Amino acid sequence: MKMKTTLFATLALLLSAAPTHAEEPGNWRFSDDTKPVKVIVLGGSVSAYPAGGYAQWLPNICTKIEVQNRAKEKLGAAELRQRFVAQVLKNRRLDLESQSNAWLVFLGGMNSVGSPESTNVEVAKTLELAKGAGLHTMALTLNPWGAEDDRRWQGVDGLAYFEHTQKTVDFLLGRLTPTQAFGAANVKGMADPSRFAAGQLPDVAVDVWSKRLRHSDAPLRDTKKLEKAAKSSKFVKARLAGLADAERSAKLAALI
Repeated sequence: MKMKTTLFATLALLLSAAPTHAEEPGNWRFSDDTKPVKVIVLGGSVSAYPAGGYAQWLPNICTKIEVQNRAKEKLGAAELRQRFVAQVLKNRRLDLESQSNAWLVFLGGMNSVGSPESTNVEVAKTLELAKGAGLHTMALTLNPWGAEDDRRWQGVDGLAYFEHTQKTVDFLLGRLTPTQAFGAANVKGMADPSRFAAGQLPDVAVDVWSKRLRHSDAPLRDTKKLEKAAKSSKFVKARLAGLADAERSAKLAALI
């Protein structure tokens, strides 16, 4: 037993010491001098979608822009910040100082939305870095996502991911305080925890979470099944804790 414990401890140490894959510095540049406005798109799979994604449509709508799409699928907010640093800030071929009108368009964070406060922190850092590099910033909120066959959205516990996503949306749209958006533990180092630092919010925020992309005519779920699931749901129990009986009933009905 002692030998197994030692083996596991050694293996854990080796794994923790193993080098992580570092994002390679970017090796791209803007090249169309006829397009005075430069746009860098950054995000996860929605932004990276190669077969007619929004980044491909932008130049058709805004004819004076040149777009470089640096999005990559399966990245959470922290990895997207690292990608921005590598692809933009460490890119020796990119001369942002020579660009008088350059933008970062950001849509990402879905892959880390289960931790909305840390996601907001990382998105804010990315936007702040972009502003520091002389870029204007536009952030699109996360779009409606999820399905009942996705375990994260099954039963009443799907409300948790709805709330997680809503918190990232409300942050970008400027509806929250830093404490609400980042969590109390993450505002301790801020000069003024009551307001966001310069650049942490986007210059332009676009709400796609509550717009027509939502399937507003989707059939409602079976109420009886949800009521049964609510009895064992930790999420629901936390929302009902400390409420009087009448309040509990009303709150449960609202959640269902």
